[in-house]
Formats: sequence, C-alpha cells, structure tokens
Amino acid sequence: MKYADALKKRIETWTKANRAAIERLYLDRASTVSYLQEYSDRTQDISESLAAILDTIAPNDMTLRNEFVEVLNLTRKESVTLSFDLELYKSLAELADKEPDNVGARRE
Repeated sequence: MKYADALKKRIETWTKANRAAIERLYLDRASTVSYLQEYSDRTQDISESLAAILDTIAPNDMTLRNEFVEVLNLTRKESVTLSFDLELYKSLAELADKEPDNVGARRE
C-alpha cells in the first residue's frame, strides 16, 4: 500500500506542476488531432486528453506516439497508422541517432 500511496502522490505532484501545459495542449486540438484525426470521433474524444498528457511528458517523441497509436488500435478495435509525415520524421530521427554526422549534412 505504501508504494501505491507514493505513486499517487507523485502523480498528483506532477499533475499540479504541469496542469497549464496539459490544458494548453488539450485546448490546442490541432497539435493532438493531427495524429488522431484518422480515428472515429468517439476515439478522438477519449484519447485527446491522454494525448495531451503524453505530449506534455515527451513532446515530439515519435516512438512514444507510435506506441500510443498501437495501444489505441488494440483497445478501440480501430486500425490506424501514423501519418506519412510522422513516419518519415520517426525514420529520420532513428537514422540521426545511428549516424548523426550524415543526417542533414550538406553534400557537395
């Protein structure tokens, strides 16, 4: 029970500290809807608040967003993939991690 109480306290503290950022992202639906727009309206309604929290925790983390989309696909019984732009960004980010000197380097 001590672990659960400590976890609850950490979540409450984090939520209070990040409330404004979460609200800003949630109210600016263009930032979250962009990768949720292929889902049904009901799934978007359910997932937008979670997406705002996710994007507050790890802004622009394409791996985490992809995992979130996979979870939505499993739990909502809808099959959606991330948009081409997000998939391209994810691939470039992974390549940049592997070969930082080559990605974005000017070629003569």
